[in-house]
Amino acid sequence: MLMNPVARTMRPEDIRRLLLDLVAIPSVSPHADNERAVVRYLRDRLAFLPCFQEHPEDLMLLPVEGDQLGRELLFALVRAPVTTADTVIMTGHIDVVDVRVCGPLAPLAFDAVAYTDAIGTMQMPASARRDLESGQWLFGRGVADMKCGVAVATTVLEDLARNPAQLQSNVAVLFVPDEENSSLGMLGAVRLLARLQDEGLRYLAIINTEPSIGIGDSMEDLASVYTGSAGKINPFFYCVGREAHLGEYYEGFNAAVLTTWLNLLLEGDPALADRAGGEALTPSARFPITATSPAPSCQASCWTTSAVWLCWPSAGP
Repeated sequence: MLMNPVARTMRPEDIRRLLLDLVAIPSVSPHADNERAVVRYLRDRLAFLPCFQEHPEDLMLLPVEGDQLGRELLFALVRAPVTTADTVIMTGHIDVVDVRVCGPLAPLAFDAVAYTDAIGTMQMPASARRDLESGQWLFGRGVADMKCGVAVATTVLEDLARNPAQLQSNVAVLFVPDEENSSLGMLGAVRLLARLQDEGLRYLAIINTEPSIGIGDSMEDLASVYTGSAGKINPFFYCVGREAHLGEYYEGFNAAVLTTWLNLLLEGDPALADRAGGEALTPSARFPITATSPAPSCQASCWTTSAVWLCWPSAGP
């Protein structure tokens, strides 16, 4: 049951409670029902606010264009008391990766409190154990990446909606699915943002509430804020071999040879990393290779596919 947020003020425990609720929804991408469940939960929560009861058109739950799974994105706009086109957007994705890496604790991964209590029995880096023993950290799938950011943005928007007199610009949240997979959520959101811009909004800034990785050991060093953005492209390589019996090896060609050389050429090469403002971005990295040939036999063949992740910068403020 959703609690009415209108009568409350923003407190850390509010963010924590919302975070636990969001983590409890196993929105592993791609999973249409569970990814929809997150944005619908947030839509229903925000619908309690008077500004959205008076202007329901500012609370938009929209299908992601081009998504065959029928997933949805959420855009919610709190308008300043004085009419203005200026708008600040807080954004994030609501999907997560799977929990296989959690091993025997996988059944607890979507219960952050239980997972945090149980993970102390597992091996972990010394820095992670210090965090765990401090009592100031939660562990669990999606806690950091990135439902905490979604919870913070949602709670901030609720607080601003309750106290709009302080606003000098409009403030919005944009939550999308499928970031961990094909980025269909953000690709669809770009079309929405362009349409809203054509209708009169002027974007001052977009704040990505995803966590960042700083350099150093102290919280002051790790608490980094970055300007600009890094995108990604996902080229796919389909490598085709020629089937032959192992006894006639040189009559065929193993496609694994192509994928191996492709990996050697592209994987982690700093020369292929884009640069902006004197900084190098993440180099290319290979996603898993998938063999499309039948089960292994005495045939040297292989039809394999290889996906390579590349990123490119876009100018920041």
